[in-house]
Amino acid sequence: MDFLKGYVINKDYKTYYEVYGKLEENTIPLIVLHGGPGGTFGSYEPFIELANNGFTIIFYNQHGSGSSKILNKGKDLYNFETYFEELDNLVKYLNIKNYYLLGHSWGGMLSLQYVIDRKPLNIKKLILFSTLPSSNLWNEESLRMIDYFPKEYRKVLLLDKENKKVNKKLLKKPLNFFY
Repeated sequence: MDFLKGYVINKDYKTYYEVYGKLEENTIPLIVLHGGPGGTFGSYEPFIELANNGFTIIFYNQHGSGSSKILNKGKDLYNFETYFEELDNLVKYLNIKNYYLLGHSWGGMLSLQYVIDRKPLNIKKLILFSTLPSSNLWNEESLRMIDYFPKEYRKVLLLDKENKKVNKKLLKKPLNFFY
């Protein structure tokens, strides 16, 4: 199996990537957007097995994550536009004409927004893996689930929701029950 790794350099950040399989003109690779934000592609190693079966897989750590670094320490880089630019730069740098895009968790939210805003014609398939369409909806549903928790857990979690200071030790059992 072919393997390639390196960095795509931008004036404000550098993006670390790894390619498993061959990047040829007629190849349509799968680009994986990891969860987080702040996660890495380290937990996606099982996807490498696809490269053993002829697929080309591209992982990259979004700026500020893993081996990808922010060079100018600007908080203003944490926005959709910069994440979109990062993906576009990677695709251009690797000379990819068409690709499949897989987004996991936060990466799924990012890929959905990317497709809506950029309307790219070179994405052949969009794969959403354990993602959510809206953090607000997810938060609302998580809070609704609290209604089914034991009373002593609801009390602790609702105090935390109201931004009152809660002892982290008190949160341990309710959060474990939640997860």
